[in-house]
Formats: sequence, C-alpha cells, structure tokens
Amino acid sequence: MLSRVADSLYWMSRYIERAEDITRILTVNYHALLDLPIDDEARAWEPLIKITGDTIPFEKAFGSPKDFPDGESPYTARNVSEFLLWHPANPHAALPCVNHARENARSVREQISRCKPGGWPSSCCSAGRFHARCAFA
Repeated sequence: MLSRVADSLYWMSRYIERAEDITRILTVNYHALLDLPIDDEARAWEPLIKITGDTIPFEKAFGSPKDFPDGESPYTARNVSEFLLWHPANPHAALPCVNHARENARSVREQISRCKPGGWPSSCCSAGRFHARCAFA
C-alpha cells in the first residue's frame, strides 16, 4: 500500500513539474521575443519543439517546413504554443500532464491533506478552460 501511494505521489509531482517547465519555457521565450525583434518567426519558436524532443509529432500535426511554399514554416507562435500546451497529438503537452497528475492525486486522495479553497484541486478542475486564457494564441 505504501509503495502504491509513494508511486502515485511521485508521478503526480513529475507530471506537475513537466507542465510547469513547459509553461515556463513558453513564457520565457515569449517575453524574450518582446525585447528582441526577430524577422524569422520559425527561428524563434522551432527550438522550443526541439528542446522538448517532439519534432516528429509536431511535424505530423502541423507539417514540415518543406511542405510550405515561399519559406513559410509551421513553427509559428500559435502552433508551437498550441502543441506544447494542449494539442491532442502531443501526449507530453501541459494539459495532459495536469490531467495525469490529477488522476494520480485522485488515486491517493485519502493520503493527501485537504487543500485550501482555490488551491491545486480547484485549479485542475478549470484546466479545460486553460487554453481560453493563453497569451500566445
């Protein structure tokens, strides 16, 4: 029983950490681009997909740069943000990570102390509305 609880708590924290890291990478990149004008949008956003190691799933979902005419690219702020936050083709996106963490927390609900109102559980319940508030879309 203790092993199951420890395992669930471990994975819950890992999923939350991954979601937090993804959103931090997006935020830092977005704010860096506010101060640093770049003519080629793909050069600014493609590295985020490479950092996460999701180049193949991203290009399956949005196409490869070779598929676009006139030097256009699928690596736009909107596409990269959508893919890293909640796109269904990305199982490592932030929203699925939060959902996985929530499921792990549910399985050990009795061992987790009750949170204050407005704490983590209530924010998870509104995770489905998260994308409506995205600053990058």
